[in-house]
Amino acid sequence: MPKLIVERGTNKGQIFAFDQEAIIGQGPGVPIQIDDKQMAPRHARIYQKKGRFFIEMLEGQTGVSVNGTIVTTRLPVLSGNKVRIGLTWFQFIEEGSGANSAVNILAILQYYEIIEGIDRGGLGNVCKVKELSLDRTVVLRIIPPNIVHDSEAEQKFQEVAQRMASLCHENISMFLDFGFVNKYIYYTMAWVEGVTLDEKIHTLGKIGHQQALKIALQIARGLSHAHTRRILHRDLNPKGIIVTNNENAVISDFGVAKFIMEITGSYPGLIEYYSPEQCENGELDPRSDIYSLGVVLYQMVIGSLPFESEDLDEIKKHHLSTVPKNVSELIPSISKEVSDIIMKCLAKDPEERFPNCEILIELIEKILDPMDEEKESRPSAVSSSQTTDFSQNPLFPWILTSIFSLLFGIALFLF
Repeated sequence: MPKLIVERGTNKGQIFAFDQEAIIGQGPGVPIQIDDKQMAPRHARIYQKKGRFFIEMLEGQTGVSVNGTIVTTRLPVLSGNKVRIGLTWFQFIEEGSGANSAVNILAILQYYEIIEGIDRGGLGNVCKVKELSLDRTVVLRIIPPNIVHDSEAEQKFQEVAQRMASLCHENISMFLDFGFVNKYIYYTMAWVEGVTLDEKIHTLGKIGHQQALKIALQIARGLSHAHTRRILHRDLNPKGIIVTNNENAVISDFGVAKFIMEITGSYPGLIEYYSPEQCENGELDPRSDIYSLGVVLYQMVIGSLPFESEDLDEIKKHHLSTVPKNVSELIPSISKEVSDIIMKCLAKDPEERFPNCEILIELIEKILDPMDEEKESRPSAVSSSQTTDFSQNPLFPWILTSIFSLLFGIALFLF
C-alpha cells in the first residue's frame, strides 16, 4: 500500500496511506487533509495507472514538484521520491514494489561491482562502479520504468545514446555503454576523479572570479562542442559538473533531459537553472544553455543563486520577469568586463544574450590572459631589491684576491 510521509510542514510526522488514488489539499473531506495555507482545497492528486503512480495538479496555484522538478502536466512518482505540495514536503513510499525492483537492478549489477552511491541529481540511481569485464571504474545510472515507462522509450533512448556517444571533448564526460533490462534503462559514463561543482561551491562559499571564469570557460568549451553537433544539454547545473584536482571542468549527461521531457512532458532538471523560455516549455536553442551557464557563473562568484525561494513557482516567475541584482553592485571590486559577461548571459530575451558559446569563450579568454600575465609578472617572494649583489660589496676585490691566492698555493703544493 502506498504512503505519503510528511517530512516538513505543519503535519510533520504524519503518515497517510491510500490505495489507488489520493487527493491532497486543505479542504474538508479530502482523503489527505493538510494544514497548509498555500494549498487549495483539492490541490493535487496522486493516482495509479498501468502499475505506475503519477501526480497531477488539480486546483492548486502554487508549485507541486517531485525531486525538485515542477509538475506542469503530470509526473511519475517513484518510491523514495520527495514530493512538495504547497509548503509541505512528503516522501512517497510504495510498499511491496521493492522485490521486483531489486531483481531487475541485480540483473543489471551482475556486470558491475558497486563502489559507492553518488548524487548527480534526482533522475534514477547513480553509482560509482567497477565494470567487471574491463576492470575499469565508471559511472552507472539506472532509470526505472516508473520514470520512462513508454512503449517507445527504448528506441528513443537508443537515439539519445547515439547522440551522447558522438561527443568527444575533454570537458564532456565520455559516454560508454547502455542497455535495457525489463524496461529499466541503464547507461555508463567515464568516471572523472574530482568533486561536483555544487560541492565545491558549498565548501568554499564562493569562488574567486578568476578561478570561476576558468571553470566557466571550460564549461563553455564543452557546450560549444555539443552545440556544433546540434545537441543541447537542457539541464546544466553544478551537480552535473565535475571539477578535477587540476581544475578541469567536465559536464555529464548530455541529451538525457530532452529524453525525459519527451516521455513525461516535464524537464527533470533544477528550476533554479532554467532559462525563461524553458520555464514556459518554449523552443530551446544554445542560448538556453548559455543562460544556465550564467546562473552557474553567478552562483560561483556571488556564492548564492540569482533567485532563491521555497516556492518553485516563485523562482519560475523571477526567471521570466525579474532582473537579478547586478554582480558589480554585490561585489564592487569585480571588473566591469566580468560583471557584464554574467549579466549578458542572464538576459531575459535570448536575443540579448551571447548568440553562441564561441563569442563567450573569446571574451573570457581576453579577460583571463591579462590576469595570467599579471600573476606571472608578480615579483618572487625575495624581490630584486632584497637580493644580495656581492659585486657591490666593498670587500669583493679583497675576497676575490684571497680565493685566487689560496688556489695558487694549492697548485704549487701539488705540483
